[in-house]
Amino acid sequence: MKDSILSQIENYVFEYFKNNAPAENVYHNISHVQFVVNMVKEISDKTGVSEEDLEILQISAWFHDLGHIKTWEGHEEVSAKLAEKYLNDINYPKASIKKVVGCILATRIPHKPNNLLEEIICDADIAHIGTKDFFDLSDLLKLEIETRKNKKLPDSEWLNKNIEFLTKSKFFTKYAKKTFEETKNTNLLKLQERLNENSLFK
Repeated sequence: MKDSILSQIENYVFEYFKNNAPAENVYHNISHVQFVVNMVKEISDKTGVSEEDLEILQISAWFHDLGHIKTWEGHEEVSAKLAEKYLNDINYPKASIKKVVGCILATRIPHKPNNLLEEIICDADIAHIGTKDFFDLSDLLKLEIETRKNKKLPDSEWLNKNIEFLTKSKFFTKYAKKTFEETKNTNLLKLQERLNENSLFK
């Protein structure tokens, strides 16, 4: 039964993106959603959450960025409402729906998780900053912002934004700290080096 709910939600989210996502969403797309789903599974596995809580986390991860299709600002609230409606329609337990909504809203920046489940999804959502793929994904995010907001971002401004984001962002679970912190710090140093180089050529 549980697997069927997750499969049903996965199919729903895939179709939702396929039918509604604008072409300019080159970062906040189904690939990012799949990454976060896989990350909540990985972190949960190493953190020892229950099967029920893992299901809640996976549902939250599938829904967490659906709102980005409609809006940039406040997309978490839109995502939470879409999840709440969907889960009510399939008679998912009310207490579990509340946890899903809490997890989705916890992904608002700056992160202020209230419990372990919210910590896990927050870590999953920004795990890319602690991977070698960070710079490629950062380029995609820059392109998405420029296209959606019709505004060119100078390299120095974007580097500064990334430096600020990585400096302020922190991981909450022991597993995420152990797995992503070192590479995050390496990426931060590289960003600072690029900013220095950028300044030299001006």
